[in-house]
Parts: sequence; C-alpha cells; structure tokens
Amino acid sequence: MAKGVLFGKKGLSPVIASVLLIMLVLVLASLIFLWARGFITEQVEKFGQPVTNLCTSVDFDVELVEVGSGYNLEVVNRGNLDIFQLDIKKFKAGNSETGKFKFPINSQESVTEDVKITMEDNTLPEKITIYPNLVGTVKGKSSNKAIVCSDQGKDIVL
Repeated sequence: MAKGVLFGKKGLSPVIASVLLIMLVLVLASLIFLWARGFITEQVEKFGQPVTNLCTSVDFDVELVEVGSGYNLEVVNRGNLDIFQLDIKKFKAGNSETGKFKFPINSQESVTEDVKITMEDNTLPEKITIYPNLVGTVKGKSSNKAIVCSDQGKDIVL
C-alpha cells in the first residue's frame, strides 16, 4: 500500500468538473457584461447622425411675459430643427428645481403657452434656464428618445 494515497474515495468526474467550470465562466461573463453595459449609452440618431451633434444647430429665443396672475412662455424656433419639448431649471438662493414644458415647437414657428414658473414653496425663482429637447430614433430599435441639449440653454433673470 502506497503511503499518502487514499483508497475508496471518489472525486468529481471530469465531465461534471468541466460543466461546473463552463457554468462559472458563463456566470462571470454575464456579470461583467451587465456591469459594463452601464458605461455604454444608447446612440440616438436624427438624419443619420447623433442627436447630440445636432444640438449646436438649435436656434431659439425665449421670453417670459407676465399675464394677469400668471406667466406665458413665448418661444420662437428660428432653427431648422423641431424642438420636441423644453426642460426648465429654476434657481433661487442656492436651490434649484427642474421640470418640463411638454409642448413641441416646429422649425420656423413660435409658440405661446401658459406656464407655472413658481418654486415648490410658491415663490418666484431668481433665474430660469430653459433647455431644448430634440427627439431621435434609438439606433437599432424602432423607439424614439428625447435628448436634452444642455449646452443650448437660455437664461431668464426675474
């Protein structure tokens, strides 16, 4: 009898060990894929190019007009791209709130809409910044997605 050799003990068969190793590799690969997917953004296109490239072509003017006890937002789209909607960011004393004005502005047209611009505490903000949103098609899918043109914001100081 050889010293150090165990008799009567069984180990894993090579087939079961191979299956377990393959399953371990697949689980690790899927975890890495799910983790890395968070770093990859969807590409949204319009006219065959990324929508973010078209943001520099957005040309609009915005004016806030007091009407009675409320406000009207007058938006003139001077560009050749339709604006899907507007994002608004209101600032007061170091605080900010965000919202959306959900009305489209076609190219070369103007829109006047009644809007609520007060903060949550019903006071007027010191400054409002309005950002245009463009809509495009998600590459590889048949769905649309709105993209905020954050470099094209217009400020209104109250």
